[in-house]
Amino acid sequence: MRLKTIFLSSLSLLMIALLVLTFAITFKNNQKFVEHQLYSASMDTAYAIGVAFATLEGADVLVDEKTIVNAIFDSGYYEYIHFVDHSGKLRIEARQPVVVKDVPEWFISLIPLKLQEASAGVTRQWKRIGTLYVKSHLGYAYAQLYKSFKALLVTYLIVLGLALPLLLLMINAILKSLKNIDKQAKAVLMQRFVTIDDTSKITEFKTVSRSMNAMVRKAESLFSSQAAIYNDYQRHLYRDEETGLYNKKYISMKLTELLEDKEEKFLHHQLLLIYVDDLVALKSTHGFQKYRDTMLHLTETIKQALDSKDLFARISDNEFIVLLENTAEEERTAKIAQLNTTLSLLPEKLKIKRHQLGVFAAMTPVLKALSTSELVSKADYTLQQARIQGQHAVYSSHETADSLNGLILKGKAEWKQALDAMLAQERLTHIGQNVYDLNDGSIYHHELFIRFRDDTGRLHSAEFFLPMAKAMQ
Repeated sequence: MRLKTIFLSSLSLLMIALLVLTFAITFKNNQKFVEHQLYSASMDTAYAIGVAFATLEGADVLVDEKTIVNAIFDSGYYEYIHFVDHSGKLRIEARQPVVVKDVPEWFISLIPLKLQEASAGVTRQWKRIGTLYVKSHLGYAYAQLYKSFKALLVTYLIVLGLALPLLLLMINAILKSLKNIDKQAKAVLMQRFVTIDDTSKITEFKTVSRSMNAMVRKAESLFSSQAAIYNDYQRHLYRDEETGLYNKKYISMKLTELLEDKEEKFLHHQLLLIYVDDLVALKSTHGFQKYRDTMLHLTETIKQALDSKDLFARISDNEFIVLLENTAEEERTAKIAQLNTTLSLLPEKLKIKRHQLGVFAAMTPVLKALSTSELVSKADYTLQQARIQGQHAVYSSHETADSLNGLILKGKAEWKQALDAMLAQERLTHIGQNVYDLNDGSIYHHELFIRFRDDTGRLHSAEFFLPMAKAMQ
């Protein structure tokens, strides 16, 4: 429950309770006042009639007495007026039924009135001739009391209607500082450091606001320093120092996340591996500045041929890798054509002889059945094939995971062990054939081919292992 709700409900209930209690006390006092007032009026009427009776003489005294009683009774303020003589005989009776008009039944049932009967003795010529009994009309009493009730109710409702908005304004003023502190805390969670007004007239809130401002300033200082350290750490951890591209650690992490994606968003991704021969050797042949300019121009040129969604990284001194995202066949063909043009013109743009800067590239699809290391090994193997063929263009591999020999998916260390074992176990086989002259059928020359026999006895052509063997020279 909100603090504002607690304050408002508690103070409202307290105010309403006080008003109800005050209203009840005031109304009770009014009730007693009306009862006493009507009793006093009845008593005064009884004495007045008694005085009038005392002055009457003659044979028509009874008629005159009835005339006086009826004249007063016709005012409607009395329930009855009785005159009883000294012998107890009722000489005059004026009575009207109790009918309460313009007053609701619930009010009558909730507010019982008890009007007392007033009496006064009547004397004439020093003799007591009887007693007068007067009682005010109950309907008149209820009418007066109900009118008083409505006036009080309207007054208290007006007071309550004015007090509640004032109470709400007062609570809002009190809680303004707390709201500012809440906004400040939420801003800190969103890494926005703002200070709040500390000029509250409430001493406690002013102290809290100033403390929060001091804490936020300190947190901002700490966050800025930590953010700078974190950004520097991220830059060293996932960025290549020379080119500003992502490094091998970052691309490996992204490839692992991609291959582990259950939605298989990688199904149309391609992995492009670019190798630049003797790039580092430019330092000694052309100087560091030429090497740096070549490196930056190379990365910028390749970037221009890629889309913003493609992930470009440098994984070693001479190798770059690009993850092409969701490339359709037409888009991939156009991108390969642009890369081919870019790579073929690169030595000329850099004013370096082609034999001094060989640029090779290989593209392979991202396959579901491969791990990150197997995928990179496959791309590296495809790249070595491109180097053997001497292509200064993108060499594409269209193999599926089922068609790949397990050795292709190994890393360079495993390749070295496999090649050493191949030589030690003498699993290299030579196959020869004659080439005949078509004119006379004589032997033109002899051709000799080298083959590799794997553990299952299957023969593989030289293109299977020579690219990796050449890369390990």
